[in-house]
Amino acid sequence: ENNDNPLIHFLVYTIRGILEAGLLLNIPSWINAAERAAKGFLKSQQKHNTIYARYNKEWEPTVDWICPAGVAQISIVYLKLYLLNRKNEWLEATDRNLEYLLRIQGRDNGNVKGAIMGSDPIDGPYMPNSYLSWATKFLLEALVLREKIG
Repeated sequence: ENNDNPLIHFLVYTIRGILEAGLLLNIPSWINAAERAAKGFLKSQQKHNTIYARYNKEWEPTVDWICPAGVAQISIVYLKLYLLNRKNEWLEATDRNLEYLLRIQGRDNGNVKGAIMGSDPIDGPYMPNSYLSWATKFLLEALVLREKIG
Protein backbone atom coordinates (compact mmCIF):
# COMPACT_ATOMS: atom_id res chain seq x y z
CA GLU A 1 0.00 0.00 0.00
CA ASN A 2 2.89 2.40 0.72
CA ASN A 3 5.69 0.95 -1.40
CA ASP A 4 7.48 4.27 -1.90
CA ASN A 5 7.78 4.71 1.87
CA PRO A 6 8.07 1.20 3.34
CA LEU A 7 7.78 0.35 6.99
CA ILE A 8 11.12 -0.18 8.73
CA HIS A 9 9.84 -3.46 10.19
CA PHE A 10 9.56 -4.99 6.72
CA LEU A 11 12.75 -3.41 5.38
CA VAL A 12 14.82 -4.79 8.23
CA TYR A 13 13.48 -8.32 7.72
CA THR A 14 15.09 -8.14 4.30
CA ILE A 15 18.31 -6.46 5.44
CA ARG A 16 18.77 -9.00 8.21
CA GLY A 17 18.04 -11.89 5.88
CA ILE A 18 20.62 -10.68 3.36
CA LEU A 19 23.20 -10.13 6.11
CA GLU A 20 22.69 -13.51 7.75
CA ALA A 21 22.58 -15.36 4.43
CA GLY A 22 25.77 -13.57 3.39
CA LEU A 23 27.45 -14.62 6.62
CA LEU A 24 26.21 -18.20 6.40
CA LEU A 25 27.14 -18.62 2.74
CA ASN A 26 30.26 -16.45 2.92
CA ILE A 27 29.10 -14.05 0.21
CA PRO A 28 30.82 -10.70 0.90
CA SER A 29 28.70 -8.77 -1.61
CA TRP A 30 25.55 -9.67 0.34
CA ILE A 31 27.15 -8.66 3.62
CA ASN A 32 28.25 -5.37 2.08
CA ALA A 33 24.77 -4.74 0.66
CA ALA A 34 23.20 -5.29 4.07
CA GLU A 35 25.76 -3.00 5.68
CA ARG A 36 25.04 -0.25 3.13
CA ALA A 37 21.32 -0.50 3.86
CA ALA A 38 21.87 -0.48 7.63
CA LYS A 39 24.16 2.52 7.18
CA GLY A 40 21.19 4.38 5.66
CA PHE A 41 19.25 3.90 8.88
CA LEU A 42 22.30 4.73 10.98
CA LYS A 43 22.91 8.04 9.20
CA SER A 44 19.24 8.97 9.48
CA GLN A 45 19.24 8.02 13.16
CA GLN A 46 22.31 10.17 13.78
CA LYS A 47 20.70 13.09 11.93
CA HIS A 48 17.23 12.85 13.52
CA ASN A 49 18.22 11.30 16.87
CA THR A 50 15.67 8.51 16.38
CA ILE A 51 14.51 5.91 13.89
CA TYR A 52 11.13 6.63 12.35
CA ALA A 53 8.67 4.11 10.95
CA ARG A 54 8.80 4.86 7.21
CA TYR A 55 11.56 5.96 4.85
CA ASN A 56 11.92 7.01 1.24
CA LYS A 57 14.66 5.86 -1.12
CA GLU A 58 17.02 8.60 0.15
CA TRP A 59 16.73 7.17 3.70
CA GLU A 60 14.77 10.20 4.87
CA PRO A 61 11.86 9.57 7.23
CA THR A 62 8.43 10.25 5.76
CA VAL A 63 6.41 10.02 8.99
CA ASP A 64 6.82 11.34 12.52
CA TRP A 65 5.90 8.17 14.40
CA ILE A 66 8.02 5.19 15.41
CA CYS A 67 7.70 1.44 14.81
CA PRO A 68 9.31 -0.08 17.94
CA ALA A 69 9.54 -3.55 16.34
CA GLY A 70 11.66 -2.05 13.57
CA VAL A 71 13.85 -0.24 16.09
CA ALA A 72 14.51 -3.54 17.88
CA GLN A 73 15.16 -5.34 14.59
CA ILE A 74 17.65 -2.78 13.28
CA SER A 75 19.44 -2.98 16.63
CA ILE A 76 20.06 -6.68 16.01
CA VAL A 77 21.48 -5.87 12.58
CA TYR A 78 23.65 -3.11 14.08
CA LEU A 79 25.03 -5.56 16.65
CA LYS A 80 25.80 -8.20 14.04
CA LEU A 81 27.63 -5.57 12.00
CA TYR A 82 29.55 -4.50 15.10
CA LEU A 83 30.69 -8.09 15.55
CA LEU A 84 31.99 -7.99 11.97
CA ASN A 85 33.86 -4.69 11.97
CA ARG A 86 34.02 -3.47 15.60
CA LYS A 87 32.90 0.05 14.63
CA ASN A 88 31.61 1.77 17.77
CA GLU A 89 28.94 3.70 15.84
CA TRP A 90 26.91 0.47 15.65
CA LEU A 91 27.10 -0.01 19.43
CA GLU A 92 26.32 3.62 20.21
CA ALA A 93 23.22 3.58 18.01
CA THR A 94 22.11 0.26 19.48
CA ASP A 95 22.47 1.56 23.01
CA ARG A 96 20.29 4.58 22.18
CA ASN A 97 17.71 2.26 20.62
CA LEU A 98 17.68 -0.10 23.59
CA GLU A 99 17.33 2.80 26.05
CA TYR A 100 14.32 4.02 24.06
CA LEU A 101 12.72 0.56 23.87
CA LEU A 102 13.17 -0.11 27.58
CA ARG A 103 11.70 3.31 28.35
CA ILE A 104 8.50 2.63 26.36
CA GLN A 105 8.16 -1.01 27.41
CA GLY A 106 4.85 -1.72 29.14
CA ARG A 107 5.38 -1.81 32.89
CA ASP A 108 2.28 -0.58 34.72
CA ASN A 109 -0.53 -2.85 33.58
CA GLY A 110 -0.20 -6.50 34.56
CA ASN A 111 -1.49 -7.58 31.16
CA VAL A 112 1.27 -5.83 29.24
CA LYS A 113 4.27 -6.11 31.54
CA GLY A 114 7.33 -6.27 29.34
CA ALA A 115 5.36 -5.78 26.13
CA ILE A 116 6.30 -3.48 23.26
CA MET A 117 3.65 -1.49 21.39
CA GLY A 118 3.13 -1.62 17.64
CA SER A 119 3.41 2.13 17.15
CA ASP A 120 4.73 5.03 19.17
CA PRO A 121 2.47 6.79 19.89
CA ILE A 122 0.42 3.71 20.63
CA ASP A 123 -2.47 4.84 18.42
CA GLY A 124 -0.15 5.19 15.42
CA PRO A 125 -0.88 3.51 12.07
CA TYR A 126 1.02 0.23 12.52
CA MET A 127 -0.96 -2.18 14.72
CA PRO A 128 -2.66 0.67 16.63
CA ASN A 129 -3.43 0.23 20.31
CA SER A 130 -1.66 -3.12 20.34
CA TYR A 131 1.28 -4.75 22.04
CA LEU A 132 3.20 -7.10 19.78
CA SER A 133 4.77 -10.39 20.75
CA TRP A 134 7.25 -10.13 17.86
CA ALA A 135 8.38 -6.66 18.92
CA THR A 136 9.09 -8.00 22.40
CA LYS A 137 10.91 -10.99 20.87
CA PHE A 138 13.15 -8.69 18.81
CA LEU A 139 13.89 -6.56 21.88
CA LEU A 140 14.87 -9.64 23.89
CA GLU A 141 17.07 -10.86 21.06
CA ALA A 142 18.82 -7.48 20.87
CA LEU A 143 19.29 -7.35 24.65
CA VAL A 144 20.80 -10.84 24.78
CA LEU A 145 23.17 -10.09 21.91
CA ARG A 146 24.16 -6.76 23.47
CA GLU A 147 24.83 -8.49 26.79
CA LYS A 148 27.06 -11.06 25.07
CA ILE A 149 29.08 -8.27 23.47
CA GLY A 150 29.54 -6.61 26.85
